[in-house]
Parts: sequence; C-alpha cells; structure tokens
Amino acid sequence: MNAAGELAPIALFAYRRPAHLRRALDSLARNPLARGSPLVIFCDGAKTPDAAADVAGVRRIARSATGFLSLKVIERDENLGLMASVIDGVGKLTRDHGRAIVVEDDLVVAPRFLEFMNLALERYASESRVMQISGYMYPCALESAAGSGFLPSISCWGWATWDRAWRQYDASLAAWEAVRGDPLALRAFDMDGAYDYSGMVERTRSGDLQSWGVVWYLSVFSRQGLVLYPRKSLVSNTGFDGSGTHAEGSAEEQLGAVALWDGAKVFEFPARTEVDQRYYAESRQLILSAQKGWRSWLRRLFRR
Repeated sequence: MNAAGELAPIALFAYRRPAHLRRALDSLARNPLARGSPLVIFCDGAKTPDAAADVAGVRRIARSATGFLSLKVIERDENLGLMASVIDGVGKLTRDHGRAIVVEDDLVVAPRFLEFMNLALERYASESRVMQISGYMYPCALESAAGSGFLPSISCWGWATWDRAWRQYDASLAAWEAVRGDPLALRAFDMDGAYDYSGMVERTRSGDLQSWGVVWYLSVFSRQGLVLYPRKSLVSNTGFDGSGTHAEGSAEEQLGAVALWDGAKVFEFPARTEVDQRYYAESRQLILSAQKGWRSWLRRLFRR
C-alpha cells in the first residue's frame, strides 16, 4: 500500500488471446487483495484483419472482468505493439499512482502474488537502488534460501515498479556507449559472459529488435539498480501453445511454465540491499547449462 493506504494498480496487457486473458484474470481474482486493487486492461488494436475477431473477443472478456476494486479498459484504435503499449501504459499508471503492478495476458499468478508485490513495493518505496519487483523466479534450487533476494537483471514476467524508477527508462540507450566501452561493465551486463544481452542492445539500436525489456535492463544496470525476486516463482507463463511467440515443448515452456509457490509462510525480505550471490550464481548457471535452449528462451523473453 502507498502512504494513502491504497493498493497498487494492476496494468494488464492483452492483444488477441481471449482464453489466455480469461485465465490471467481468473488467477488475479483469486488473490485476496484483488478486491482492493484497481485494474486497468490495455487492449492493443488489430495488426491485421484476420486478428480482428480475436481482438474483439479479448475486449469483451476485458469489459466483463470482475473481482477488482475498479475496472478500466483502454482499447487502442491501432496496433501499438507490446513495446509501445508497455512504455505508455506503465508510464501512465506510475505517474498517476506512484507505482504499478504489470502482467500480460499469458501469465497465471499465484494467490499471494498481489500480496508479495504490494508488500515489496511498500518496503522498498524509498530505496532508490531497488528499481523493480519480480513475481517470476528462475526454477533454481533455493529451498533453503531466504524468502527473497536481489539480482541485477530485470524480469519481464509479472513485475512491479515505482514512478521514481520508471522515469529512468531511457529509450535513447544513452548509457550504452559507456557500458560498451568498459570491458568489465560489458561482461557484467552479459551476466559474466552467460548471455549476449549486449547483442540484443545492438539489435535494438539498429531496429532489428523491439524489446522494452533490454532497454529497461540497460536503464537499471547503468544505475546499479537491483530487482527483488521471490524464493520461488509466483508467476507462470501459459503462452506455449502456439498462440504467441512461444513454441510448445520448447525450452521456454520448461522454464516459463513453472510451478507456482503455494506456501503460507510470511514473506521475508533481505537484510541487505545488495545482490544475493547465491541467487546470481544459480541463475547464471542455469543459463550456461541450458545452452541453446536458454538462449532462445531469453531472446524471446526480452523481445516481448
């Protein structure tokens, strides 16, 4: 909750997958805090005529959503694409409310997802180095770890941020020259050589890639920002059925469609605001060990 006792608004981005949107809404509504949370659904416009029927179906479901404090549906007349939709939508909610929780239509969340996000948003509201809260967590073996931990990399699947942090989103990629020119910074940006994030920045600069995620990552990294991750994932991705950019049976499915945490323990936060080296080592090792499959998964994740 913010200083006025209000829960963070939820920004839900949807396009042309009615069944996925219904599952996402159902999972959000199962959160006890849903009834106190404003919901804003951003519905993108049809990119091609054959998408019109699905887009209309998504909008009907969006308008009928129940179980939330309030509902607002923003229907785009044109197709903005996910990158422009996220930049615009997250910017609007964070400016108006100071913070926002962000989900997409192919995500299913745990019943305590909103609790974790709101508690963490309140806990780190004034910690300038903390720039994002993630609901997703890599499928790491962290059973005995603390309740949550910090990583230097951002998350695209079920996350939250504040206006103070999102204002640092730099679409011009102005920090890239300094990072690229410093071998140590460049290696750190690529998770000590585990993944070619730097190549994604170059492709984004050239226009070959549209990724709000890698732009946001650079914005966070260049400010030595941190992202809080839960011990086990509170978000699972259901978009691996051929309906989107994910391939059924791919490494993405194995790593995105993770089991949701269903525990009853009180959420715990780190004693120190610094990178959790165990989280970092486990995450980096997963990326390295999975090789080609992980590379495909991460590329698609950040392209979203």
